[in-house]
Amino acid sequence: AGLNGKTKGRSGAVAAVVDTSRSVRVQFVAVNNETMPWDFAPETFSMDVHPGEAVVTHFLAENPTANIMVGQAVPSMVPSNATDYFHKTECFCFNKQVLGPGESAELGLRFIVDQAIPRGVSTITLTYSLFDVTDMSKDDVEEKAEAIKAANTSTELLHLTAQSQ
Repeated sequence: AGLNGKTKGRSGAVAAVVDTSRSVRVQFVAVNNETMPWDFAPETFSMDVHPGEAVVTHFLAENPTANIMVGQAVPSMVPSNATDYFHKTECFCFNKQVLGPGESAELGLRFIVDQAIPRGVSTITLTYSLFDVTDMSKDDVEEKAEAIKAANTSTELLHLTAQSQ
């Protein structure tokens, strides 16, 4: 991990003292693989962060199809020498994302830019490529279908109960 501009994907907390004397611009890019029809975009396209500061941002995803789909985001980063200093403590990319027809989700990312980042690195661009992994995720699709069916059944029961009163 960390090769060819890929992030290290660390999930542990990083003990940090915030260096308020400097900032690093972090840019966010969302790209869909050619077979992925979802709408996928960062909520914020860039932000200036202080090294050592814990930061939270989000990406937005929407499944515009009539089918349950499963997506997996794969991160990459430039410049490649920044990968050792960018620590994701929580990331939607750690898990597959399962969305029902027309469903949308706010996907969280929590990260810290390490205070040891070289002073020459003033901008980091983090790109997530979103892939359709539905065909490899049959169990996830079945679970989502059951959850949708259960939710629809509950809604129908509530509606019938309200009508009878």
